[in-house]
Amino acid sequence: MLRQRWCNKTFIFLLLSASTIIVFQSCLKSDKPGIPPEVVEVIQQTGFNRIELTKTIGNYLKPEDSLKLNASYFLISNMPRQYSIDFSLKDSLGNEINYNPQSFSTEDEFLSSWENLENDLGGLFFEAEKFTLDRDTIEAETLIETIDLAFETRSLPWSQNYSYDNFLIGILPYRIGNEHIERWRPFLKNYFLPLIPVELNNDPTKVAHWLNKYINENFRFDIRYIKKPEVQSIDSIFETKSGNYQDLSYLKVKVLRSIGIPAFLDYIPYFADSTYSYYFVSFLNNKCEYEMLSHKDHENILTHANRIPKIYRRSFLEMETGLFAQKNVQKTTPPFLGHYHYEDVTSLYLHVKNITFQGECSDSLVYLTVFNDKMWRAVDWAICKNNQATFKNVSIPINYRFAFLPDSSKKLHLINENISF
Repeated sequence: MLRQRWCNKTFIFLLLSASTIIVFQSCLKSDKPGIPPEVVEVIQQTGFNRIELTKTIGNYLKPEDSLKLNASYFLISNMPRQYSIDFSLKDSLGNEINYNPQSFSTEDEFLSSWENLENDLGGLFFEAEKFTLDRDTIEAETLIETIDLAFETRSLPWSQNYSYDNFLIGILPYRIGNEHIERWRPFLKNYFLPLIPVELNNDPTKVAHWLNKYINENFRFDIRYIKKPEVQSIDSIFETKSGNYQDLSYLKVKVLRSIGIPAFLDYIPYFADSTYSYYFVSFLNNKCEYEMLSHKDHENILTHANRIPKIYRRSFLEMETGLFAQKNVQKTTPPFLGHYHYEDVTSLYLHVKNITFQGECSDSLVYLTVFNDKMWRAVDWAICKNNQATFKNVSIPINYRFAFLPDSSKKLHLINENISF
């Protein structure tokens, strides 16, 4: 009997799903105004998961839901190249190494253990093992919850002056970078909204700085996480109350978005003549201007301009001018530059100049590199035409080199070319 009921329910679900697909297929083929062509293209690109995308759209077909319908179009149309990524840690021979930051009782123990592993195994590196496309896996329930809760924040007093475009770009997106998709809005909203003091006078600038201070005081930077490329889940970071600056920045962006303040992940791809990358948060203040939120004890990080070559902002919005949008997906490109959409915001923070490469081009792309953690690493790219390439809006660290990246190699080839400003 139970089996029969289950079969009946399954049959009804499949029947309804099939009906939904038939209705939307007719909409997709119609010449009448309806689903935007860029949304139609995404739905046609995916396989069985088109059920989830069309179900999301179908949830907002009532006239009073027109803004939410438009929001669903925004998310889906910018979804094609959004993905989650999984890494594995490997040694110089390609053997996988198990690595759990919590297995080390102290930060000193971690540093000592990592150094010994590198020496014993001839070096360690992280390799991308799995890419999961949002368009093929995201569920309608996640999208609908994202849209509904994001729209709820528009009624909060400090959200009143933000435009609909501010909302779409800075509050609505369900992901920040290439983390695994989580339904983080309900928990973060319910956790942080009651904490906000009433005396902040509904000022988004005061609210953002108060939340930033709260997170700085209750979640700490932990050096054991500096070699972990995957972003911690919300459950994990609340359990450990610690993480690297990427983890802490993702948390801050999600918290601000969950309570209706447009927030963005900004990052320095690599410091010059130093080690590591760096992540921080910017938000739209009460004047609708971008403002930086500092990590604890890092209020003066931007004063080290001679070590900061570039600052980028991760974007959910497809950036047609970016390398990720322009390149062939099969073409290998360095980390940070060709792996996702981002906006160059260096000039918002630092004094910038243009740098020009002149010389024989062995590839269509030339890279600008800095020396970081024992290697030359790319921080910017430019298209080479007529043996010349110009890098725009570059800060002036103490050391740069030009490089190419041959298709058959993962290692940059440096060019012996003097750089002048």
